[in-house]
Amino acid sequence: MADPQRSTRGLLDTSVVIELERLDAASLPDELAVSTITLAELAAGPHAATDVALSSEIPLYTLNPDDFAGLAELLEIVSPVP
Repeated sequence: MADPQRSTRGLLDTSVVIELERLDAASLPDELAVSTITLAELAAGPHAATDVALSSEIPLYTLNPDDFAGLAELLEIVSPVP
């Protein structure tokens, strides 16, 4: 898992979007992106979707880094500080 430094851009996992108001803004990137998978999860509920986010050269911000452990070689995984 990557060091939780402030990046310029980042892809937010559903868990981060849900807890956005509780997170320290300094631990998030300046420019936020949300995947269509996250939008679907938020619209349909967590019981109806699974979250697998792959990005090209931007980190994935999640409060559940262990859920993405198998993807660590494919993308940078950052866990923001609550």
